[in-house]
Amino acid sequence: MQLGLDNGRVYFEYEACRWTVGNIRQECDRRAVDIANHGNKIMLGMSSGLDSQIVLLSFLEQNIPIECVFMYLPGYNEYEYENLKTLEQAWGFKSQIIDFDPMKIRDELMAESQELDIPPYQLMHKKMVSMLPESYDYLEGVSGPFIPFKKGKPFYFEGYHSYEVSRHRGFNTLNRTGRNILYDRNSEFILSILEDEVMTGYTNCYKFFEDNALQHRGSVLRRTDWWDFYVKPIMYGRYWSSDEIFYFKKYQGPENIEYIMNGPKNRWPENYIIAPLDKFIQSLNKPLGSVTRYYESK
Repeated sequence: MQLGLDNGRVYFEYEACRWTVGNIRQECDRRAVDIANHGNKIMLGMSSGLDSQIVLLSFLEQNIPIECVFMYLPGYNEYEYENLKTLEQAWGFKSQIIDFDPMKIRDELMAESQELDIPPYQLMHKKMVSMLPESYDYLEGVSGPFIPFKKGKPFYFEGYHSYEVSRHRGFNTLNRTGRNILYDRNSEFILSILEDEVMTGYTNCYKFFEDNALQHRGSVLRRTDWWDFYVKPIMYGRYWSSDEIFYFKKYQGPENIEYIMNGPKNRWPENYIIAPLDKFIQSLNKPLGSVTRYYESK
């Protein structure tokens, strides 16, 4: 995926797939090889969640050198930190730990957030990346797709202000020689998710999710969270057993940081593209070398 601005209008480009796409585990492994073939040293942002786990496992199982970095917020993301220790012990690796006191960098992040139009939590990740070797390729783990529905039909969504793209835009303001890589934003990986039977089942039964007001901790889940809490773990469970990865409960870390949770409103519903899901899938299956550009939706 490539994103940019054309006369102030956001666009996203996707290349047609380069091979017959397999399942998500196969494409996760192929993505690791593809990245490693570039020749740079590789650093993975390791949260200890499911998404960073499957990426790390793809490298470890194929004996591809990779390092990990964990952003530690003492007193705030202890749950993730303890999960990281579990993974390190089970898989025999050691992460670099970069820690921040979120309150001490509040003013810095809030000022930069206003300047760059990027939420402060995403800029906290940028601060971490700025402290890494600039020649390393830095990997953002899998984020997964957001599939909204209009008149009962599924659409593929890509947003200039989505969390993963906002982080990526922040990383690209750094003067790094290494690449900043959105791991799942290549055509083969995306298609492996979109054509999976679990995704097909979800798009067929989304009204069940909507009408039953599925909840988390007493609050109705936003549509943007349906993937993380329900669809993703079932899809991953088809290809990675509980003997291979750890199905920790969903937890992100900044939930108790007031200025993160109640700070600048995230603008993810602005500057986005939506494409009918079937048409988007068709574009990924076009002849090799084809590129489809999607312009900002109105």
